[in-house]
Amino acid sequence: LASHVLESLALIPVMIGVLMFLFEFFEDQRLGFMVLSTVWACEIFGVVRVRGNASMRRIPLLLVQLFSLFLVYLHSFPLGFPYLAFSA
Repeated sequence: LASHVLESLALIPVMIGVLMFLFEFFEDQRLGFMVLSTVWACEIFGVVRVRGNASMRRIPLLLVQLFSLFLVYLHSFPLGFPYLAFSA
């Protein structure tokens, strides 16, 4: 139990570092947290629910394509509507 707790505590600085990077990259704390939460939820969905070989290849590809389109929109139109684009 103690080794598991220590391994889990080692991930806290990593998660804080990822959040700080996303906060600076998107220049918006809420948007950075939304991106991290969505990627985390998709990873949990992939571990728990996705079992077939075809879906194990298609779902990550779909996620990469959607986030690529979001990033292209976000950097092409910096004064656009990032929350609306993220929710689409």
